[in-house]
Amino acid sequence: MAAVERAGALHQQNVGMDVLLVPIGPDDYADAAALASKLRGQGIRVELDVRLRGPKADLRHADREGVPIVLIVGERERDEGVVNLRDMAARDEVRVPRLEVIEAVRVRLDARSMA
Repeated sequence: MAAVERAGALHQQNVGMDVLLVPIGPDDYADAAALASKLRGQGIRVELDVRLRGPKADLRHADREGVPIVLIVGERERDEGVVNLRDMAARDEVRVPRLEVIEAVRVRLDARSMA
């Protein structure tokens, strides 16, 4: 029983990724890959969905794996210069200007580490 509890605690701590980056379609992949590179350059651990599972499946994956933040990039977001940021713990989603994404991710990650 103790081993099961420890495994559950590890899952909740998220020893893997900080961010799951989700391109909506194939045309969004290059933009998502560029953003992933920028985030990684800032020391943020990023998983980029290369299978294009779709947002619903990716949100389930992030929830199962304990990934705290999901960034969603689609055609509309590209056109508007924003990224959808989903905070998995708070269960809220906000549209963040593209130039502010790194700071928005850092603020949420820092808040999690202080909790």
